Amino acid sequence: MLEVTTVVQPGDPAAARPLAERLVATHTGRAEVRLTQTCAECGGQHGRPQVVGGGAHVGWARSAGLVAAVVADVPCAIDVESLAVLRAGPLPLDLFPPAEQAWVAAQDDRVRAFARLWVRKEVLVKLGDVSLDEALGLDLLASLTGHAVLGRTLVELDAASYDAVAAWGTDEDDSRVARS
Repeated sequence: MLEVTTVVQPGDPAAARPLAERLVATHTGRAEVRLTQTCAECGGQHGRPQVVGGGAHVGWARSAGLVAAVVADVPCAIDVESLAVLRAGPLPLDLFPPAEQAWVAAQDDRVRAFARLWVRKEVLVKLGDVSLDEALGLDLLASLTGHAVLGRTLVELDAASYDAVAAWGTDEDDSRVARS
């Protein structure tokens, strides 16, 4: 069974990386963990996080006073979006395909509906499957009912107590994933 650990909690944006390091340490049993980020395109200190020495895969996200992290034995990613931030302005529904636009428009809480799709798109980008432009064009409605997208399992996290929506993803069959 594949083990995936996720956390969403209040925190300063700088707290996301230390949170991810703690999750990796617990997951691997190592006392010291070092993470690196190097952009594959420009060599900058950003991009997909890597665990030095291997043993786990990790991702993190932050949004308006929230931090989130995921660790797993396989490539993984996470995203979190504050609903308060999204409520502060108009929703960019025109970024989504027509079926998603119609679905969001039909929901009682359009902001939450938009965010549920948005975090999934961000997870696919962070996993390196698609660019943001490509993700925006994907219809992810089937993922809301547990169907894989591009071979990825996308799972929503309960972040309602923080007035947020979060999701994580791996390339594993959902039935093999043990969550904690």
